[in-house]
Parts: sequence; structure tokens; C-alpha cells
Amino acid sequence: MQDVQNHKDTRCTPIDEVGVSHVTFPFSFPLKDGIPGTFYKTVATIAMGVSLPHDRKGTHMSRFVEELNKHDTFHPGLFKEFLTMLCSRLDASTSFISVSFPFFLKKAAPVSKKEGLLDYQCGFRACFEATGKHYNELVEVKVPVTSLCPCSKEISVVGAHNQRSEISIQVIPSESYHQTIWLEDLIDVAESSSSCPVYSVLKREDEKYVTEWAYDHPCFVEDSTRSVSLQLSEMQASGALDWFRVICTNFESIHNHNAYARIEKGKNQPQLHLMF
Repeated sequence: MQDVQNHKDTRCTPIDEVGVSHVTFPFSFPLKDGIPGTFYKTVATIAMGVSLPHDRKGTHMSRFVEELNKHDTFHPGLFKEFLTMLCSRLDASTSFISVSFPFFLKKAAPVSKKEGLLDYQCGFRACFEATGKHYNELVEVKVPVTSLCPCSKEISVVGAHNQRSEISIQVIPSESYHQTIWLEDLIDVAESSSSCPVYSVLKREDEKYVTEWAYDHPCFVEDSTRSVSLQLSEMQASGALDWFRVICTNFESIHNHNAYARIEKGKNQPQLHLMF
């Protein structure tokens, strides 16, 4: 049978990235306070791609899934080997992977101590360049929080408007940093930069606490973004991070639009953002 993908293309147009997306697959990773050798298990949505030279018609889509299915479950420790194999098998100069998954943490209410599972959307993205054997990895978390408006508090006789917010953090660990950048630590950075964390289970005494706590800790979207940035800058100064991006979004409760702020710092502008 003819291998049409290997036919020549005469349009002189390379493709930055081509592959498969929205692949559902078992995924696991270690926890910060977990027992050594044990892994948290979840289900990930995965995208995989490679660069395509200007003179090749297409890539072999089935090979991505074939390589993935050589594993019963996927985990971050396999990324570099996996991407190296994709470059080799698909004769590509660069390969990419993006893994997105829900991460559930048990969280106790602030007063009643009632526990419940709270979900965070997290992910890893990685890129391998075959020519220089250069590997880059990005870690990301999206954290739901509460924000209370300082302006509303200042001008109101009673009360202040608040809303749900989301703090998105993306970091690229330094290649010389040989410790783990834990998802739990990034989540803590985000929650500590908000008016108040959100919880899964709240009794009346907890509702009173979080309402008053948020009122005593008002913050604009700018405040949360700066607070996260300062904490990540400390990590960057210590040599842990090469690059980071923080985006805070307030899903406004008194407007029909959202408010957002972004800070990005680092020496490497990642091509890892090409994946969804």
C-alpha cells in the first residue's frame, strides 16, 4: 500500500505542529506528601504533535496513539523518553505533548473541619528538540478562589461585592533545578494571593468565617496577580524557575464582563503554549 503521508508537498510551507488531540488516557504522578513510590491516579486529556517539514505531505497520526498505548498509564517521568521516540519514529525535528487533568485534594472547612474533595484543573506540557536534544517542560494549575472588591468595600456603608475568580499559574522549571515543582505548592501560592480560598463543604459557621475573612482581605485582580508574581519571583531568584506566567480572572458579579490581569517573567519564551 502507498504511504501517502510520505509523498512530497510542493507548497514550501512547513507546519509548526501537527498531531492528535483530546486523547483520553490514564495518568498518574507523585504527591508532595505521598508515600514514596506511590502515585495519584487520574484520567488525562492528551494532545501530541510533531513539527512537519515543508516538503512532506503529512505525518502518521496512528503512531502517536500506538506509542501512548505501549503504557498502561502515563506519567511525567515518561515525557522525555516519549517525545524522543516520537521524533525518531515520525522523523521530526521537534515533538510536543500536552496533558490536562483534574486533580482532587481533600480540603477541610476552616471552622467545622468538615472535609470534602476540591478539584483543580492541572497540566503538564513538554517539548523536545531532536537537533540539540533540548527538553523543556511546563507545569500549570488553575485554581478557583474568591475575590472581594476593595473599591466596593471602601465606598459602601455595608457590604461589598465579591465573585469567584480563577488564578492560572504556568511555570517552567530551571534545567539545573533537580527538585520537583509540586502542584500543591503552586495551588497554595494562588490561594494565599486571593481574598479567600473556596471549599467543597461549608457549614454555617464556615460560611460566616469565609465571608468575614474575604471582607477583611479585599483584593483587586491586580492585587492577586502581583501577589502570585512576587512569590514566583522568589522561586525564580532561587534558581527553581526559568519562566512563569500568572493570569488572574475575576468572573464579575455586578458586571456583564470579566476582569483580568497577567504578568509574565523569564528568560525563555516557551513554545509550549502551542498545545491547547
